[in-house]
Amino acid sequence: MKLKVKGIILILSCQKYKYSRLKEFKLKKSNYNGYQVIYVLGDNRIKKNYILEDDMLTINCEDSYIHLLKKLVLALKYIYQIYDIEEGVLRCGDDLYFNESKLLKFINQENKDDFIGNNWCEKGLENPNIDSNYPTRNDYFMVKYYQTHADDLKNPLHNLQGVNILDYIKRPTIDIGVCGTLFYISNKCSKILIDHMEKINYNIFHFDKLTKSYPYTIEDCAVSFILYLNKIPFVCDKYFVKLYEKRTDDENYIASHTNKYRNLSLKSLDKNLIDKVIICNDNEKDIIKFFNESIKKCKKCELSIIFYNESNKILNNVDIFFNMIPNNFDILCINSTNIDEIKSLNFDSNMTSNNYDIFIVTKKFCKLYCALLKYLQVNNQEIDQTFINYIFNFSNNLKLNIFFYN
Repeated sequence: MKLKVKGIILILSCQKYKYSRLKEFKLKKSNYNGYQVIYVLGDNRIKKNYILEDDMLTINCEDSYIHLLKKLVLALKYIYQIYDIEEGVLRCGDDLYFNESKLLKFINQENKDDFIGNNWCEKGLENPNIDSNYPTRNDYFMVKYYQTHADDLKNPLHNLQGVNILDYIKRPTIDIGVCGTLFYISNKCSKILIDHMEKINYNIFHFDKLTKSYPYTIEDCAVSFILYLNKIPFVCDKYFVKLYEKRTDDENYIASHTNKYRNLSLKSLDKNLIDKVIICNDNEKDIIKFFNESIKKCKKCELSIIFYNESNKILNNVDIFFNMIPNNFDILCINSTNIDEIKSLNFDSNMTSNNYDIFIVTKKFCKLYCALLKYLQVNNQEIDQTFINYIFNFSNNLKLNIFFYN
């Protein structure tokens, strides 16, 4: 039986931001007057169509920016399978500061319009009409994005290898449409979006014969296009989401858009992805001593990475690497010698070697391990097993989630 809800607050994110935006901008509640909060990630490695764990919906699809429309509509498809939704869906970005009183005011509003949001021109569209004479334009937005995010093109979770973005720049000219950071769509609109994408097999590179263009590569433009095809008017509420940073009237908006962590790089690794990076110097030969001292330095940090051997392959592709690590881990143990190239990294719970030299650890692991070190010191004991066996047994005894890349 489906769980009955008034609506869904659907927050679209990606693996790249699960340790930054999803931590900082997470809503305080899981439900707002009947509107259930659901966070969405893409992962094309999972075997099922989707996995719902608490409030996290992971969808079997590409996790790329250009595939955002596909992620959105698949998320709609699956949440309508899971929930009996009375009104509709509030689609949100993952980098919004919410004004909860304004959010609740909108949620409590009755007889909502079908399609509501804001845009840069602060205009709605009462009578949309798209036909064979509809104007098109060459839009280089995605081309420019991937010029500055070149690593995304080789990320296996994005499935863009061999794709020439320049081939898909022609799209319908949506001069008045919704801005994708925050908008509301009714059940009627959700069904239209799902039915449309089903017909084109969720192919965001599909060529539209009516407009002789590629309407689906930019999510908010595509949503407006599909709904306009079906004569759904767009209602603009300029206080739906704050788009202009210079405005000081934050209290008037449901949410403010930040764009925080947009340009993530190795230089900001220790600030954005993790709290501390420790790299072993050449003089330290004892991995147990190095690991123990490193853990002590990391015990107050939410997430840390410890390199016994510096791996340039990982350091130079850190965004891709962090896209691939599993959720809900306490410690990851990585054998860097087996990483010939950055490709899909498959972590599992089986330990098959003793050559792990990179460790990603959480605060929970560090605090418990520091307690163990203190116990050993007080009782004048030493680790009497091989290092990695000790870590493995320690984690299992305390029911910590440990994964290995072999």
